[in-house]
Amino acid sequence: MASCPSCGAETRQGDWTCRACGSPLGTPALETSGSGEPAYDQAYYEAPTIYGTAAPSNQRPAAAKARGSALPWLLTLAVVAVVAVVAVWFFVLRPSPGAQFLGTWQARTVTASGTTTETLTIARNGTAYTVGGAVGGEQVSRCSASLRGGHLECFYAAPSAEALQYKTIHVVLTVDSGALTMVVQATTTSGATVPFGETARFIKSD
Repeated sequence: MASCPSCGAETRQGDWTCRACGSPLGTPALETSGSGEPAYDQAYYEAPTIYGTAAPSNQRPAAAKARGSALPWLLTLAVVAVVAVVAVWFFVLRPSPGAQFLGTWQARTVTASGTTTETLTIARNGTAYTVGGAVGGEQVSRCSASLRGGHLECFYAAPSAEALQYKTIHVVLTVDSGALTMVVQATTTSGATVPFGETARFIKSD
């Protein structure tokens, strides 16, 4: 019975490596490699060992090539996913300009004669806004407003009671920290701009 040239352990016919130390038992070719070590034939490198069956060498480059060819597809899918997320946010989830003004707002004023509730109702039709004002449930004003620089502005003719002194009323609405502030100014018949009433602060009621 043959024995391992490295450790002397007995070997069986057909073994390619020593079952004791793992040293190769194949017959080296007559020539040697450039490093001086014996050069074994291809069958030796593909033979079963105690560590398992080696994969044929011609399969390894194919697997590496498959991994390399998948990388561009993964990058493409990642780019498409990012574009889709941005598009959904821009066209669906992003709040439209002026949305913070829409709804019903109320301000309560307490005086010696009682509490007065002033209500503003703001609606949008396309790019135009409608602002309706009511005091104590009775509508007192209504104007068409436009969005300018983050605030709403509307102009309307002065009520007949002030027509001799004022020409137009200018209303500016801003929203900050969940509250709406209304500043009203009037243009006098002489062309000057003066405050018209006190600044009011409204809280959303709907």
